Amino acid sequence: MAAFQKIKQILLVAALLASPSAYAQMPPPPPPPHIISVSGEAHEQVAADRVIFNITLASKNAKLSAAKTANDALVEQLVKVTKEFSIPKDKINTSNIYISPEYRYEQNTGEQKFVGYNISRIIRVTLDDLSQHEKFLAALIEAKIDLWDANFTLIDMKAHSEKLRLAAFADAKAKAESLAKAAGNKLGGAVSIVAGGNPAVGRPPMPMLAMRADAASLAVPPALPGMVSLAESVEVTFALE
Repeated sequence: MAAFQKIKQILLVAALLASPSAYAQMPPPPPPPHIISVSGEAHEQVAADRVIFNITLASKNAKLSAAKTANDALVEQLVKVTKEFSIPKDKINTSNIYISPEYRYEQNTGEQKFVGYNISRIIRVTLDDLSQHEKFLAALIEAKIDLWDANFTLIDMKAHSEKLRLAAFADAKAKAESLAKAAGNKLGGAVSIVAGGNPAVGRPPMPMLAMRADAASLAVPPALPGMVSLAESVEVTFALE
């Protein structure tokens, strides 16, 4: 009997929940938010004020010790050049040294003949005085040092990017204000901001591998500083009043 009464109570509650009066007591769904989402962009062309040289020091010899000695001599030559231009040590970065044996295929015998050992390392030198970059290049050539490429960039990239992000936000806000006014609304505050900056695009790297020339014969500068293209973008959602 008790079980029967419990089943009746459950059925009664279910009936009440299914009745129109129960639905009438439920709160209405919230209205859709009054918002507007826009994107903003900012671009700038800035003159480069820094150049990064990627320098390859390579040597080869049938004897490993001789190849290593030749490579060390190139390092000493490069250090001498950097000292002449008062380049700080923290502006010079070196990679690990790479050693690999070289073989030559002999068609007559079908065998691999050992030629020697190749030793190489890449040194990255940052020069913040662009008035010296041509003289630095000439000094490398005179010292018989190979330059892989030169990249022109900016010393304070962070400051330029920050300024562009603010300009991109201002662009987004101007768009939102215009659209809100056209729709008969007033623009409120930003409720969501997503920054999506683009990397800086400077002058393309200048390949200069195995340069061999008389420094005095460089009538035309081997590399000219260019402009660095900067861009920032944001996605902003504003409230509408």
